[in-house]
Amino acid sequence: MSSPERLGRSRHVVAGFVAITGVLILLLGWLSWRFIALEKDLETQRIQERLELATDSTVSALAAGIVETERWLRSLLGASEGELSVAGQVQNEALPSDSLIVFLTAQTLTAHPRSHLLYYPFPDPAQDGVPDELFAAVDGLEFREKDYVGAAAMLRDLSRSEDSAVRVAALLRLARVLRKAGDSKAALAVYEDLELLEGARVEDLPAGLLARYNRCELLAELGRPDELQADATGLLNALGSGRWHLTAPVYRFYSEQVSGWLGAHDRGIAEVADLEALAAAVEEIWRRRDQNGTAASVAGVQNRWILWVQERPFVILEASDDTKRALLIAGPRFAEQHWLAAWLPFGERQGVEIGFIDVASGRRLYGATRRDAGAADETRLGVARTPAETGLPWSVHVTSSDPATERASMAMRRNLLLLGLALVISILFTSVYFIGRAVNREFEVARVQSDFVAAVSHEFRSPLTSMRHLIELLATDRVPDEPSRERFYEVLGRETKRLQRLVEQLLDFRRMDEGAMELTMQPVDASELVEKVAAEFRDEMSALGYTLEVAINGLRPVLRGDQDALARALWNLLENAVRYSSDCNTVWLEVAEAEDGRLAIKVRDRGVGIAEEEQAAIFKKFVRGSSSQNLGARGTGLGLAMVVEIVRAHGGEVRLESEVGRGSMFTIMLPLEKAPQ
Repeated sequence: MSSPERLGRSRHVVAGFVAITGVLILLLGWLSWRFIALEKDLETQRIQERLELATDSTVSALAAGIVETERWLRSLLGASEGELSVAGQVQNEALPSDSLIVFLTAQTLTAHPRSHLLYYPFPDPAQDGVPDELFAAVDGLEFREKDYVGAAAMLRDLSRSEDSAVRVAALLRLARVLRKAGDSKAALAVYEDLELLEGARVEDLPAGLLARYNRCELLAELGRPDELQADATGLLNALGSGRWHLTAPVYRFYSEQVSGWLGAHDRGIAEVADLEALAAAVEEIWRRRDQNGTAASVAGVQNRWILWVQERPFVILEASDDTKRALLIAGPRFAEQHWLAAWLPFGERQGVEIGFIDVASGRRLYGATRRDAGAADETRLGVARTPAETGLPWSVHVTSSDPATERASMAMRRNLLLLGLALVISILFTSVYFIGRAVNREFEVARVQSDFVAAVSHEFRSPLTSMRHLIELLATDRVPDEPSRERFYEVLGRETKRLQRLVEQLLDFRRMDEGAMELTMQPVDASELVEKVAAEFRDEMSALGYTLEVAINGLRPVLRGDQDALARALWNLLENAVRYSSDCNTVWLEVAEAEDGRLAIKVRDRGVGIAEEEQAAIFKKFVRGSSSQNLGARGTGLGLAMVVEIVRAHGGEVRLESEVGRGSMFTIMLPLEKAPQ
């Protein structure tokens, strides 16, 4: 069977294999698609049932947590002030910064823990004031007569009064007088004494607040930044601890002043925002109360309602008796820590998320809901429970946190089927690829073998033809004269050497291909080697009209290598230079020392050059550049491959610089023999 017939039969086999495999893939794909469609409905039903169970569990956990909180809240109604203080201290460890317990009557409000309430919705009940006439004489000395010494003496006497209000007013005036008198040190000491009267008030403000603030103000005037930083930090922490009964304007004024001194709050930004929103919520609750202390506006279930303040939701739980109301103002973190703490690990394991929706406003209180996902994930499943169904002050939404995870079993089966299809398709394409590659490789091998045989035949035919013709002339004694006879013998010798080189090249190629090329390494005088090869090459090429110019540059480098192998490599480069130099009959050979201490042997010509895209490939065996075909130059395609192998065996490299139409330069880089130590 001929090669075209074998190729045609192979193509028919490949086409049949592709057709059968394609039919199998289509059938398998249709069956898999039908199976996936059936499983999708069943999996959706299973997921929905699981979400229903998770929702029931969520509602139960929330209801139990809220009932327990309300029971505890009712227990606080009958507690004494001391017991409430202890409870407040305990809850201070448990309540997050967005939550607070408030006790309300028609006229009073108390908070636990007190540190969570930054300011109150009403001022502290006024204490007994200080008669103005008590300080009339002092004011006269201070403002009219500018007698600060006399005024200070009178104020020191008043500061020892048994009346705390008088002492506070006297100390505050004394510090002011001392500042006017320029005695800053004494004024700072007075402010320290005033701070000790923490519980007293003056001008409806806590004495401790006024003392700390005025001290900071004086330190700022005196330019004492380190002390100001420390005192201002202490004042800011005191403002945030709820230790003083302040109104919202007073708190904001002093907080802004202290922040101006510090440059930023020491406390966390999120915590301060929580506490400020909590104080605003207390203010709103106080505003809504009526004379009986009940809520004027209630949303949701009785005693459980939602209040929005500063775009923040608060859940309000109430318990009351005949005299007062107890309210828990709970932010989102309270719900997470107290009502959902036990449920959240379960929800995470089940791959679900919880969300609360305020029915009255339609806004989200906590977590994520299906509505939040929107059109971005239409497949997201979810279950909702309304307040009427749960008794909670909000609707509960339980959704799948990751639809892909929820459908894990279905996705696994689908992926396995798709993987099987992909595997079959991959096998098909891989088989087709390798079959085509094998066919192409066979053709390529056949072509290369044919080209190689033709090239070798041509290389042998040329010298043999010349030798046969000359031998016939000599044998038949048709040589005209003795000089011609000598020239014939010279040509015969040259052609014999050429045949010998071809044979040796083929033998070297076989040994190189089998990895059995052996080299005899010994010291070699590189200049002597180059001169010897140049002389032999010049004798052979001069008859063809080529000139070889050699530049040794006075170097006598010594290499360690195989002299015969290096000579063959250099000869191949010179022969190629002549072969591809049709217009210029001069070839240049140069020996130079490279910058890195290696020896460089350069062979340069002004021939046709080598295209850049072919420069890497021409060093492979059997590969010849396009210029060889254009010129019709003979050759086996082994010369450069042999050069590279020989040079690499000597620890060197071959470099090429070439430009089409301007020639090429091949450089052999070889390491020099190290001098003995």
